[in-house]
Amino acid sequence: MNSIKTPLVSAAVAVILAVVPSAALGGTEEIQQLIDTRACIGCDLKDASLIGVDLRGVDLTSANLSGALLTEANLSAANLTDANLSGASLLNANLMGADLTGAILRSVDLSGANLDDVTISLISLRQAVICFTWLPNGQMYLLQQNCP
Repeated sequence: MNSIKTPLVSAAVAVILAVVPSAALGGTEEIQQLIDTRACIGCDLKDASLIGVDLRGVDLTSANLSGALLTEANLSAANLTDANLSGASLLNANLMGADLTGAILRSVDLSGANLDDVTISLISLRQAVICFTWLPNGQMYLLQQNCP
């Protein structure tokens, strides 16, 4: 099954690389490394456009994803330990089972995201935008926090 996922992800990235100017992607070499190896520890993916990309189970430990567009991305079971997600858009993203221990979530938009079974400090969530988000306990967070 893993061999099927990788070509699909590579095809999605090829389309993104063809359509989006490279300046808007963050580090294109790092994106290719992420796709090829499913890991990009400490990578600089600042402002990368990864909208809707399947990143299940990837290792992005200590990666810089500040300002990244991860809208509707599948980051289930991803390792985002100590990652910088400041200002990133995770609108409607699937983070189910992801590890966000020590992640920087300042001004990150988690509206509509699925955080079920996520490892995260609730203190970190105080700095995030949370609007109709599935929290780690599986309950939808109906109270709005920092919503536009």
